Amino acid sequence: MLMEEQLYAVSDKKGKPLKIFDADWKQEFGLALVLERGNKKLVQVNGRDIDTSFISNSISHIRWIDADTILLAEEKLRIIDMSGKLLHTFNAGEAIENIIVEKAGIWVSYFDEGIGEEISDEGLRLFDFKGKTLFRYHSDLLHRPTIFSCYGLCKGKGENVWIFPYTDFQLVDVNPNDRTLRIYSVPNALHGSSAICIRGKYAYFFSPYHLPGQMLQLEIGTQNYEFLGEIKGRLRGLNPKEDYHFLNISEKDVKLCKILNDKEFDF
Repeated sequence: MLMEEQLYAVSDKKGKPLKIFDADWKQEFGLALVLERGNKKLVQVNGRDIDTSFISNSISHIRWIDADTILLAEEKLRIIDMSGKLLHTFNAGEAIENIIVEKAGIWVSYFDEGIGEEISDEGLRLFDFKGKTLFRYHSDLLHRPTIFSCYGLCKGKGENVWIFPYTDFQLVDVNPNDRTLRIYSVPNALHGSSAICIRGKYAYFFSPYHLPGQMLQLEIGTQNYEFLGEIKGRLRGLNPKEDYHFLNISEKDVKLCKILNDKEFDF
């Protein structure tokens, strides 16, 4: 069963229409937004505008770092405080697909247009908060599925992350500390999913190739999956510590999506 809760909606004020470009949510920090009016990008945190006039107008991602700082991705990754002051900036490669920020650092995954470039060719990297590379997927792991494009990325236990890479579409649990991974096969029906979330022994997949807009549930390590329903929007899997499973972003609103499954941690 799926449940959604609206966090934010664009108001229909006169003038140029306002669109939501990207968003991030953490229960302890709140809602951070990249908004677009005309050709101008605006950054808003918990309803307050942040001055980012010194940054180019190509912001693609926004993520919380802590209660006082956020990360913005454009030509480079930039860390700013709530006044808009630039704290750090560094190059994280081309064609960024997704970003996860945690205590260990900044995870960046890449889509196919970046694979082949010096930094992006790893498919997945972990940076510290000043831009030093801590982990490289292709270089630091043995016998791993090749990432030609990283369709799915979400947080796992501890410092682990889960990915769902093209073309094999195996579900991969990556441990950056031990330089190890666990690989699980996934039914063909789930291939091409644009977002994943892992909770306990279940994986949730959103919008696979042949089932656009559908949410599906898989018991990890099996081929047993089921349909949960249809959702409109662009989803991103949330940290396991969050009460909700996905953040749902559209041009007009931001919602939280929760999956009601009392068997998640029933081992």
